[in-house]
Amino acid sequence: MQKRSILLDPAGIRQLYSQANEDNNAAITNSTKMIIDTHKLNLPRCQSLLLDKKMGIIFTKASTNTLVKRFISWQACNFSIPAFIMHDLYHDQAPRHIVPFVSGKQILLPLGGYVHSSTSWIVLSNLISYHCFGKNRIGLQFCKKHAPDYTIIANHQEFERTYRSALIIAEIESQLVEQLNKEFPSSFISATHSQMRQLYPDRTAPRVSFQNSLTAYTDKIVEDTLAYNSSLINEEPDQLYLTEVKRAIKDKHERLR
Repeated sequence: MQKRSILLDPAGIRQLYSQANEDNNAAITNSTKMIIDTHKLNLPRCQSLLLDKKMGIIFTKASTNTLVKRFISWQACNFSIPAFIMHDLYHDQAPRHIVPFVSGKQILLPLGGYVHSSTSWIVLSNLISYHCFGKNRIGLQFCKKHAPDYTIIANHQEFERTYRSALIIAEIESQLVEQLNKEFPSSFISATHSQMRQLYPDRTAPRVSFQNSLTAYTDKIVEDTLAYNSSLINEEPDQLYLTEVKRAIKDKHERLR
């Protein structure tokens, strides 16, 4: 059992790397605790480390940004909703380069900006608590049986702001779900399914992807906006230009800010 906290400075990260197993198919799962960015350390065949409750320590050639993108692609929501909420919270002062990812209970907390380069992330569902030690040292506790497992070097105020933002986003998403639950009680859902099976036994309900629906909704807003702007000068939007704008917006929503 680990008895003392490991400081995640370059020396501490190299220590973890020496104990790690390589897996270039590694992915963020429910048992992942942290994803540590190592791209500046020039470790052989290693761009990131995964600290996992079941698998132990894993190193991989995939960057933390790549691992996070893959993880997000499997979730119900993409980065759009957290980014919109963050902008609403902070308005023009929004720290757009440090946006936590929140999709239900799946919360990833970035430890820095990730626009220009990768950063490390915490899987919040596996973090029991954190402790401020002063001098930009924050202890992260992932196990109930002992003191903080790891100590990161981070500004306490910035860390708390990101942590608080993640909880606010989760709270707002929860409120939205609660409102939908009131509008769609289980009795109504069951009755709808039953009537569909009775009236249309040969019809199979389409599988709905919330991410795809959100993309289609965004595309429609873009189309309507460009069509309106063109109508002001008695023109129609060029289809090639429309496609390029939609592609640019889609790329912006799918990439890590």
